[in-house]
Amino acid sequence: MKQKRILLSIAIAQMINAQTYIELGIQSGRTINEMSKYVNNCIGVDINDCSIHLTDNITFYNMSTDEFINIWDKSKKIDMVFIDADHSHESSYRDFINYKDIVRNDGIILLHDTYPCNEEYTKPNRCHDTWKTAIKIKQDHSHECEIVTIPDGCGLSIVRMNRGKHLQWMK
Repeated sequence: MKQKRILLSIAIAQMINAQTYIELGIQSGRTINEMSKYVNNCIGVDINDCSIHLTDNITFYNMSTDEFINIWDKSKKIDMVFIDADHSHESSYRDFINYKDIVRNDGIILLHDTYPCNEEYTKPNRCHDTWKTAIKIKQDHSHECEIVTIPDGCGLSIVRMNRGKHLQWMK
């Protein structure tokens, strides 16, 4: 059975008609393999050499998320990014900062592990302090995006990069 997080990610990709999806931290490859059934161009980035089976429309980069953003053509906009590499606030926030400008207007950034279900999950080998990233995005970036956290499992935060567009017609 697919995890609810994966089903929600697929539904969002379909709603926004995502054509390009980047997953930072692919671990078992379960999420990116499922997403590849609905998104034409999927890119996985992980510092671990994933010896998993990847479908034909997945390109895998065995490198850090910082290395990958440095080789990405910044003029190429993407529809959706899933941040799930290093489960620390410092790293997940850096990934948000590094990738937010390559996400198209009304594109989506998903952040995993932003609602640890108990104190045990705030340890470094679990969700750690990624939850702080969702709070920081809301505090410091509300002029360019909207964010909501779904408290299912370890949490999934959905960030819509609207760059203040919704505020223009509301004034």
